[in-house]
Amino acid sequence: QIRSYVLHPYRMVKDLRTGVESGNPSAILDGDLDAFLEASLAQGAGNLRPDGAEA
Repeated sequence: QIRSYVLHPYRMVKDLRTGVESGNPSAILDGDLDAFLEASLAQGAGNLRPDGAEA
């Protein structure tokens, strides 16, 4: 499971890999994934050595 969507009784989307949460699931379902993508890229970049190889 990558992302958890709760639409009732409260509204929230949580990315389980990065821990990023949004209280606006309508925007996420409409394609506004920037916060999730940025967190995933930042998390992935932290796993690379300066030469580009995985740590």
